[in-house]
Amino acid sequence: MKRQFAAFIMGMAMWSVTGKASEIELFRASQAGEKAWVWDTAQAKQTNGKLLVRLHNAAGDSGNAFIADRFPYFPNEKIEVTVTEVPRGNYTLQVLGFRKDHPVATANLIDGSVATGRQQFDLKAAGFGKGVDQVMFKVWVGGAKAAAVLLDDLVLTLPLDGFTAALDESFQDAAAWENESLAVSNSPAGLLFTLKPGTSYGSVRGLKRLAQQPGLTLLWNVARADAGDASLQVVAFDSDGKYLTSLDVVKNAQAGWHAAALDSLSWPAGTTSFEIKIWVGGEPSAVVRFGRLLILRPAP
Repeated sequence: MKRQFAAFIMGMAMWSVTGKASEIELFRASQAGEKAWVWDTAQAKQTNGKLLVRLHNAAGDSGNAFIADRFPYFPNEKIEVTVTEVPRGNYTLQVLGFRKDHPVATANLIDGSVATGRQQFDLKAAGFGKGVDQVMFKVWVGGAKAAAVLLDDLVLTLPLDGFTAALDESFQDAAAWENESLAVSNSPAGLLFTLKPGTSYGSVRGLKRLAQQPGLTLLWNVARADAGDASLQVVAFDSDGKYLTSLDVVKNAQAGWHAAALDSLSWPAGTTSFEIKIWVGGEPSAVVRFGRLLILRPAP
């Protein structure tokens, strides 16, 4: 969210993101493990560092397992699948598009394949329209009794080439935040946010004020949310620095990536800048850690 002190304006703070190394890894199956998958009519089990998806559907000739998390949708996102072996039958990689939590589109990026090795796709290949804001991935197996596919990995990345960043926050420095009502502590992985005794929620406010301008996208990773959740607001100010209102951007977020187009908010007339506020709530034992927050816009 924010860093620095109050009136540092976004347009002055922007930097360009270029080069192959500039990407966000949203998911890596080899690191997430089998707990990241939901069994539907197929099982997804980790074996020797690989993921075996096998048919588990006595009533049919195909079945699927899917990644539990949904991910923010960008057409230039890349999905890379590396298949070690297809012991029986064939496999399909399916992407489902959602709009405001409702499924609206489905596409097969790989359809009934027996190919091994590495394959990579831009998500624009799914042909989704602009209304899609989240995606979910399913791996299907079929075409034979006990159909199965052994995945070496499945990786989803968002290239940042062509974007400019108003903010790139990694939640390592407590001095970047005004702690309004939470307990904040350091850990090797970054700042931990917990509740103060006798409270069920609290907030911190970023100390960097950013210029409100068209075309901004917020991308936020909640790395950990134990016994609680997190919400993010933008706090709007006018040209004189007068507080106008606070607007909800992401509510009751669990672990994972969350995205929002800031143009979709009902900004009050006269807004010229904003700050970020994060709320944490839950059980007394709640512990939340954030991985990264970016505010992006397409490069000129």
